[in-house]
Amino acid sequence: MCTRTPAELLPGFLADGSALFLEESRSLVVSDLHIGYEEESREEGVLLLNEQRAYLQAELRRLIERHNPSCVIINGDVKHAFGRISEQEWSDVTGLISALKKMTTVRIIGGNHDTLLAPILRRVGLALEPAAIIGDTLVVHGDATLEELVEKKALRHEQLAGVHTIVCGHEHPALRLSDGVRVESLKCFLVGKLGEKTCIVTPAFTPHASGIDVLREEPLGPLLSSFDGFTAFGVIEGSCIKFGPVEQLRALQT
Repeated sequence: MCTRTPAELLPGFLADGSALFLEESRSLVVSDLHIGYEEESREEGVLLLNEQRAYLQAELRRLIERHNPSCVIINGDVKHAFGRISEQEWSDVTGLISALKKMTTVRIIGGNHDTLLAPILRRVGLALEPAAIIGDTLVVHGDATLEELVEKKALRHEQLAGVHTIVCGHEHPALRLSDGVRVESLKCFLVGKLGEKTCIVTPAFTPHASGIDVLREEPLGPLLSSFDGFTAFGVIEGSCIKFGPVEQLRALQT
């Protein structure tokens, strides 16, 4: 029996492991799978075992059995390699999505690593989406500004007017904490404001990426200008614990 307890980041938004569950729409959001990372790492001389596919399938099955979502949204960077489709990506992406489709509806939002994902998705009968609006929540990867998405006709201004909460990935947020002797790195969720809207940044779902240190590094993408003003919720052994505002945590680590 699973003993992990989902944490409420905001009313109706539950963190479970590295996934986010939207209670009202019963949507499960995961970001940044980076399938194919193992194969590319081996080609660069770093030995990684082929464990990612088994982990992703087991963790997604656990989440689906617990929450019974009406939809699973993979929020960008499904694959890892740029400029090509690796053998592992063909096999593991089609295998994972085919397995998910037997359990629930699946939607895929494109990320900056997914420029060549469309041919893989055609094999499993899905299309790549630039964004998803579920009720008053917007799910975007985070590698473009909202204005850029409007310019690309992925969104309309009138749609954005009805959005209260933005969920994004891309940043791989993490906390690197030190007691002066040891340094621990853990994935984290971030909750704060993006303009007048509430924003939740989800950690990378891949087991291979702990992420960028939000206490010492700047955001990777253009959607966020800073991590200041956000509250960090650390993921520890699958449970999510509130650590506090980024600025306070940064001050404690200096």
